[in-house]
Amino acid sequence: MIKEGPTYEELLAENYILNEHKISNENYSAIFENMWEGFAHCKLLYEENEPNDFIYIEVNRAFYHQTGLKQVTGKKISEILPNHKRENKELFKLYIRVSQTGKSEKIETFVPELGKWFYLSVFSIKKDHFFVIFNNITNRKQNELQLINHEKQLETLNETKDKLISIIAHDLRSPFNSIIGFSELLIEEVEHFEIEKIKRFSEIINTSSVNTLNLLDNLLHWAKTQTNQLNFSPEKIEISSIINEVLKTLESTAKFKNISLNYYQKTPNLVVHADLNMLKTILRNLISNSLKFTKSEGFINIYTQKISNKVEISIEDNGIGMNEATRVNLFKIHKDSTLGTANEKGSGLGLLLCKELIEKHKGEIFIESEEGKGTTFKFTLPID
Repeated sequence: MIKEGPTYEELLAENYILNEHKISNENYSAIFENMWEGFAHCKLLYEENEPNDFIYIEVNRAFYHQTGLKQVTGKKISEILPNHKRENKELFKLYIRVSQTGKSEKIETFVPELGKWFYLSVFSIKKDHFFVIFNNITNRKQNELQLINHEKQLETLNETKDKLISIIAHDLRSPFNSIIGFSELLIEEVEHFEIEKIKRFSEIINTSSVNTLNLLDNLLHWAKTQTNQLNFSPEKIEISSIINEVLKTLESTAKFKNISLNYYQKTPNLVVHADLNMLKTILRNLISNSLKFTKSEGFINIYTQKISNKVEISIEDNGIGMNEATRVNLFKIHKDSTLGTANEKGSGLGLLLCKELIEKHKGEIFIESEEGKGTTFKFTLPID
């Protein structure tokens, strides 16, 4: 019996199916190569029954565009990015998990070797194989980080504003009250006062004015440090002349409290590399702090000496000293700080400013103190 061949209709159907399959493959290939998302088909590799690597079986054109890598097909990830497994532990675990369970997962991750962020959708349709569709989201992440930084800057500015308002409200009121009060007394009663009383009131007004000016300077400097607007212009400065200049501006305060100011050069003719205005601010604040917490008839000694390639400046007093709890919180702003020996008020802003300015010079500040015996502040500045 002669076997009959396929009918005309069957031949047409078969041809149609073959054409459809060809068209389907062409469509898949077109989509695969022109999709914006990166795509990769990978297979886990095992060593002693444990997955420890994977190989790229197929990737699309967008893969290279998104990652910046070249020619990965047929290569192990350990060959392409040697540190990938170590630096992307969680991502590698995810690949294993999806390959072995068949449950798809999504993740945002940073790949250090590429310096890029990716959003990945990982799925599997065959054991030990996984497929990744991903987008490079580095620009989005950078924008998000910028927004976060801007928010932090705004928070810092708001905190700075609140602290400034608090300091102005609490610390400026007291010296202005003294200036206004004693000046009014002098205006109204000057003809009835003895010379010594007039002199005493004038000293109080002068001391309050100097303290107020120092506080305003500190407020201005600190606000500028918080917003990175403080000009930093280091130069070679002969330290002894600046210390003597600062001591002269504080003579009236020392005289008012009957405190002796002494300066000793352990190493003569020292030159530091520092910003002149910042150096004056540091010295003024540290010496003023010692004046605040030293009793009448006390002393404040300033020492300068060279140590290695730095200059160490010490401000030593025989004042009331401080306990450990006070030392720990010394460089913080406080609404209610410890009163001085003559009931002087302060916010702690001066010491905080000193620390920030010293660190800007790559220097360090140290405190030695014993309650009831006195305090020594030491700070260093570079010679070159």
